[in-house]
Amino acid sequence: MLINPYVFDATDPYFSSVSLLLHGDGTNGSTTIIDSSPSPKTVTAVGNAQISTAQSKFGGSSILFNPGQTNPLSVPASSSLQLRADRDFTVEAWVYLNSNRTFNYFVSKGNLATREWGFAAGPTNLIFYWSTNGSGSGDQIVSMAATLPLYAWMHIAAVKQGSAIKLFKDGVQAGSDGTFTSIFNGNGTFWVGRFMDYTNISHDLDGYIDDLRITDGIARYTSNFTPPTAQFPNQ
Repeated sequence: MLINPYVFDATDPYFSSVSLLLHGDGTNGSTTIIDSSPSPKTVTAVGNAQISTAQSKFGGSSILFNPGQTNPLSVPASSSLQLRADRDFTVEAWVYLNSNRTFNYFVSKGNLATREWGFAAGPTNLIFYWSTNGSGSGDQIVSMAATLPLYAWMHIAAVKQGSAIKLFKDGVQAGSDGTFTSIFNGNGTFWVGRFMDYTNISHDLDGYIDDLRITDGIARYTSNFTPPTAQFPNQ
C-alpha cells in the first residue's frame, strides 16, 4: 500500500504544480472562497454557494452547495486547469453528500457548447468525464462502482498517469483503468459544484466540499493509498 507522504510533513513536494487549492476555510455564511495555490485564482460564489461551519473535514468549515438553488463556484479560464492528454494530473477532494442524486458534480470545466471535463458521483459510482471534440459525440467516461455514504466525509481522486486514468474512493481503486489519449481544450470556465453551465440543477452538488486540490503534471496516487489525515499544506 502506498503511504501518503503529506501526513508526516507540513510541506508538499509538488506544491509548485498545484493549480487550485480550496480549503473552504472562513466564517459561516461567507461567500469569499480563497485559492491557496501558488498562483491564486479568482473564485466567485454564484448564487448561494458559501462557507459553512455545519460540516468540515479539516479547519472547522467547508464549502456548502445547496440543491434546488443556483449555487456553484466559478473560476475564469486558466491553462493550468485545462487538463491535457500529454500531462499527468490529480483531481482530489474531501466530499460530503446529502443525497445520492443521478449526478452530484464536484467539478467540471467548459460549457455545453464546448465541453471539456468533469468529475462526479452517481448513486452508486464515481464518474470522470471528458470530451475529445468538445461536443456530446466525443464524450468519454470512466466509471468506478463504489458505495458512496451519505452524511459522511470521503476522499475522492481522479488520477491520470500516462494514458491510464484511475478513480479512487478513500484511497482504494475499484474497477479497471480508463484510457485517456485525447481531450478537447476549449479555454472554458472552471466550475465547482456544477456540470459546466448546464441549467438543470439536478446535476448540481448536494453537499459539501473540503480541501479541493488539482495538481497539473503530477500523478500523486498510482496504487491504493492512505487518505490524507490533515489539511493539504500551503507550501
